[in-house]
Amino acid sequence: MPRSLSTLLRLLGTLSLTFLGLLAVTFFIGRILPIDPVLAAVGDRAPADVYERVRIEMGLHLPLWQQFLVYIQNILTGDFGRSVLTANPVLDDIKRVFPATLELAT
Repeated sequence: MPRSLSTLLRLLGTLSLTFLGLLAVTFFIGRILPIDPVLAAVGDRAPADVYERVRIEMGLHLPLWQQFLVYIQNILTGDFGRSVLTANPVLDDIKRVFPATLELAT
């Protein structure tokens, strides 16, 4: 195998593992926060059946490993979900604040 191809494959492997590690970190940070995403979405006065329906819609009834696989699939297809804090699509929040972030970084 040519040296450049070997280097490229090693680089792609490293990049893939790094990306997977970052996905794992962000996924588990979201799971250890003391915020109940269902409660944040429905409010504390919602009936139990509404709470359970939203919990299922969010996929929180699935085992953790399945939630992680769904999370990876959603990220790879551009679906970043909804913000627990603003209830907006996360991508919309990123688009809103990115220009200011870029300005501060330059």
